[in-house]
Amino acid sequence: RCPARALYLFTLAVPMLAADGLDRLAERLRGRRRTAFVALAVAITAGDLLVADRHWNPSLPLAEAEAAGRLDATAFLEAHRGDRYVNDVHLDHALHGSGLLWGLEDASGYSSLPIWRYLHALWIANHGAPYPHARIHDDLSAQGLWRFSSPLVDALAVRWVLTARPPNGPGYRLAFHGADGVDVWENTEALPRAWLVGGARVVGDAAAAARAIAAPDFDPRREAVLEEPPSIAPSSDGEAVVERIELPSPTEIAVTVRCAAPRLLVLAEPAHPDWHAFLDGAEVKWAVADYALRAVAVPAGRHVVTMRLGAGATRPGLALGALALVLVGALALRRRR
Repeated sequence: RCPARALYLFTLAVPMLAADGLDRLAERLRGRRRTAFVALAVAITAGDLLVADRHWNPSLPLAEAEAAGRLDATAFLEAHRGDRYVNDVHLDHALHGSGLLWGLEDASGYSSLPIWRYLHALWIANHGAPYPHARIHDDLSAQGLWRFSSPLVDALAVRWVLTARPPNGPGYRLAFHGADGVDVWENTEALPRAWLVGGARVVGDAAAAARAIAAPDFDPRREAVLEEPPSIAPSSDGEAVVERIELPSPTEIAVTVRCAAPRLLVLAEPAHPDWHAFLDGAEVKWAVADYALRAVAVPAGRHVVTMRLGAGATRPGLALGALALVLVGALALRRRR
């Protein structure tokens, strides 16, 4: 299904092995035969690259390629940088990578590091039920959205929908009409990147949480679905305001809140164990909310909640990379001796 991923190393190894084989053959020839053999090998390779497989080796400059991948709606989304959007899964397949191509935040589409719970939440939004298989049965790497009436779309802070037809849900208005047939619709009911709730529904485990967010009565504005009791019991008494949301980098978010009673701060950000939460500078425990998002319990008063991504997920890769370098160096030294 994804040869560009599965065969990436293969496409690097085959030319190297082929070149090594040609060198072995050339060593057996002498004089004009060797010269002719090398010239023929170069000519065949050049013909393959320039004629036979020309469409796989375009000479289009990067800037022109990026311009060709733009839509009329791209400039509109760039003018609202910082807001999340999604592309209708029924649009051109190439748009599944539009967020990466345009440098914008697409809440769906291709990702080099998909998190299962997040993909599962998108599946639930589309189908209104948890994933029916015990193991992966479908290609979810480019999971998009097509059921925009789901409250999960609001919970993911999706403000804009890139689509060729009106979204199938309430609260949408046409914000931009593209001459190329792709429009931008605004989700007027989208939640912000972080919001406060005064209620919590504690369920037993991840499977129960998935069923809870798929239920018709799920309302992310009213309560958060948690898999374990919060450190502070939230209350809906008094006023609760999110004063400021800052995004210094893709690996850090800071939210300033003010509430008259304890609340749960829910962030429309994917949950992953490597995130760390800080309340007024002191590290605190955070909880998985609404199956795929993050939440931090905050006491009454004015507080700053910061979340930063740690390096835990990169440590195994760094260790394996260092080990590989040591082994390669040892083999090179041994061969030289």
